[in-house]
Amino acid sequence: MRRFIEFLAGSLPSLHPNRPALTALLLCACCVCASVRPVAAQQCPDGTPPPCHPRAAPARPALNSVAVLVFENAARDTSLDWLADGLAEEVATQLGAATGVTVRGAGIVRSAVGVAGHDPRRVAQLVSVRYVVEGSYRRAGARVRVSARLLALPAGDQRWGRVYDRPRDSLSTLSDAIAQDLATALGATARRVARRPPNPRAYEAYQRGRSFLLRYDIPTARSLFEQAIAHDSSFAPAWAGLAVSRAEYADALMAPLEAFPPAREAARRALALDSTIAGAYVALGMIDATLDRDCRSGERLADRAIALDSTLPEAWALRGVMLTCQSRAPEALAAVRHAWELDSLSSYTGAYLLAVSSLLEPRRTPELFALVRQRLSPDWAQYMGASVALQRGDCSEAERLGRPLAATNLFEPYVRALVCLGRRDEADGVVRAAIADTSRRYVNPVVVAVGLLALGDRDGAMRWLERGADERTWWIMLIHLREDLAPLRDDPRFQALQRRLGLRQ
Repeated sequence: MRRFIEFLAGSLPSLHPNRPALTALLLCACCVCASVRPVAAQQCPDGTPPPCHPRAAPARPALNSVAVLVFENAARDTSLDWLADGLAEEVATQLGAATGVTVRGAGIVRSAVGVAGHDPRRVAQLVSVRYVVEGSYRRAGARVRVSARLLALPAGDQRWGRVYDRPRDSLSTLSDAIAQDLATALGATARRVARRPPNPRAYEAYQRGRSFLLRYDIPTARSLFEQAIAHDSSFAPAWAGLAVSRAEYADALMAPLEAFPPAREAARRALALDSTIAGAYVALGMIDATLDRDCRSGERLADRAIALDSTLPEAWALRGVMLTCQSRAPEALAAVRHAWELDSLSSYTGAYLLAVSSLLEPRRTPELFALVRQRLSPDWAQYMGASVALQRGDCSEAERLGRPLAATNLFEPYVRALVCLGRRDEADGVVRAAIADTSRRYVNPVVVAVGLLALGDRDGAMRWLERGADERTWWIMLIHLREDLAPLRDDPRFQALQRRLGLRQ
């Protein structure tokens, strides 16, 4: 998988966006908790997401515009696989801080590579840049040899190149050197920030943890971030990575009040050490909005992340969700569309676009589902497919698609389909089984409430919504927009709950 979450942009060493991997939070808008897996990289010829439309001739690239490609592991040494993405992202982030140079966001570059492969000329054309940075590395005993090249497009002439030979325990400063040399070659003024290099073992554990996070192996990633902190407790990116990995469990595998507080503590520790880590603000924005029921605070933290890195898709997605919570539809839709434009090959941004739009523009759900379905995880695609089938009145298709999700937190469209088909006893059994499962696993209360309401149990639905408020699930902050809860809107208890949560009625 090419990056799921470039989540810690702006740090040094940085993690450029793909996101705080907050899958459960990302999918919460439609009551979904699905993991993100590799998807097909299908795009229009110009690199934009389908549907394809004629476009005007692209504007000429800016004078010093640059795209940084992933570095190639030339020796195929798996012990150094983590360096490929990490080095490219760090160079891009640090070069982007230089005066007089424009660096394309990693999501945009990745989307272009998905279309053009590693053809520098084609990538440059798709993202509209004058220069491409490419490089490779290989281990030589206890040292690592890294080569970097600056290619001028469209001819592909090499304008600058250098080989760096470093001990393996000094790789944490390599991206600084490459970015400084690139800035000089471009005639730009690099920003020099004096920072203490992290402990070498901490840096490698952190980068390895990040590579597992991008593959969505959250337990391994969390363990490696904890190892990094054990080696160097002042290493801010490791704290931010730990915040993200801890937050991944909330609303999906663990009760929010159990998962979010330690995640918030880690995010705050990261920002106390380094206030420029954009991804940590994204994680903190969702956590604070959930625990404190303050979507305006979440919006402010999203804006802070955007100010630090406007190419970070997660920050725009968070802004969209926070504005959705406040029923500010035009701004929310604009934010998630921008997140999608920044990284249109990502399951993450596609799911955000679909989730927010399905709440604010439900009539467009079938159209948008067709647009992003190839980007979605299998479970999320089945869930949305069942929901779309219900929307068009095809209860049999909804039942077929929803059946594999009966024992997950995605069961509610299956229950609604069974009710639609007159199979109420089966629907009741699914809901009762989920309630019984709460003794051994986390079951989101809002999902149970929707299932009970589909069965006509208004009192039971309200009890579970109240439970969701007490448990601080994020999903409770969107109940005022959910069409499957519309029958409760005239219920005084539902209105009182909205007031308690500070939601617009």
